[in-house]
Amino acid sequence: AEKTRNNAEIKYLLLGSGPEKERLMGLKSNLNLENVFFLDLVPKSAMPKIVKAVDVALVPLKKLDLFLGAIPSKIFENLAMKKTLLLGVDGEARELFINQGKAGLYFEPENEEELVNKINQLNNNRNELILFGENGRNYVQEFFNRNKIAKEFTNELVSLGIPKENITINELLEDRVVVLKQNYPDIKAYSGNALDIPSSEQFDVVFQSTVFTSILDKALKQQIANKMLELVKPNGIILWYDFVYDNPN
Repeated sequence: AEKTRNNAEIKYLLLGSGPEKERLMGLKSNLNLENVFFLDLVPKSAMPKIVKAVDVALVPLKKLDLFLGAIPSKIFENLAMKKTLLLGVDGEARELFINQGKAGLYFEPENEEELVNKINQLNNNRNELILFGENGRNYVQEFFNRNKIAKEFTNELVSLGIPKENITINELLEDRVVVLKQNYPDIKAYSGNALDIPSSEQFDVVFQSTVFTSILDKALKQQIANKMLELVKPNGIILWYDFVYDNPN
């Protein structure tokens, strides 16, 4: 931001909270930057308007080997809304969304000069924003559509001999549960906190996918792990799909 401060067209919007927010706000004040804006947390329902207001989604991570397999979730909602991706994440994310999806530009993580160059490139070539936006939307629609993935996963379970009426899911967000019930009326669904699933429910298989990496509170992790043990039958199994490394935050 300091290196592009003289270009009035380029502004930076940081939304939400985090361990670095206070330090960054202090840095903005010390450098007297008028091109950086901080917004507090907003409801999920307000996010589409905010995403619509920006031209580029900047997604940086630290230059660490453990991030070579990382795919930040914020990528999907931005690409779905045709926003150009400025990606500072090497490895799988770069291969998928830059090399294959052609959804934006890559810069080396923590390389400030390269980031500034790519920002200026996009600002000076506005037609690229439209092209990258269309590419990104088409790519995630084809390969990362949630309903399509859910259908494929359900069909895989059914192909293994599991009747749909024996499948129960838990989803935190109510709107996703509504869509799932519309597409799969035979599947039982619990919306909200997994801890609220009745103890009377017992399953042969309890499966979690990247749930624990997304939770930073150790006590809550333990509670959910205990709930999984509570829900699995005595001779049942737990399937655990997650990252090797904890969330660095």
